[in-house]
Amino acid sequence: MVEGGMKCVKYLLFAFNFLFFLAGIGVIVVGSIVETKFREDYDFFGTKFNAVSIFLIVVGSIIFLLGFFGCCGAWKENYCMTMTFAVLLLLIFVLEIAGGIAGFVFRKQVSFT
Repeated sequence: MVEGGMKCVKYLLFAFNFLFFLAGIGVIVVGSIVETKFREDYDFFGTKFNAVSIFLIVVGSIIFLLGFFGCCGAWKENYCMTMTFAVLLLLIFVLEIAGGIAGFVFRKQVSFT
């Protein structure tokens, strides 16, 4: 059990991860609505429009899982869930750095049309 200032950190970690948890659910819902409402328009827009809804659902699921591990790890003070949360955050950070480096290296090959 935590005491003093660490109790505040515990509740702040829970609160912010709960917001991410809700945001993940929101992104999943938006992706699902786009997928179901515009299904008949896929013939007109093509497959690029379909990819957006699938992308929203996948990103929402990742945010949902990340928020879940953070919430439960903070609330229950579970070492395994907290470490899973930390490793997933580190993985996302490394992927963002790799994406930035790849964007810088291939910046000449990007067309703006």
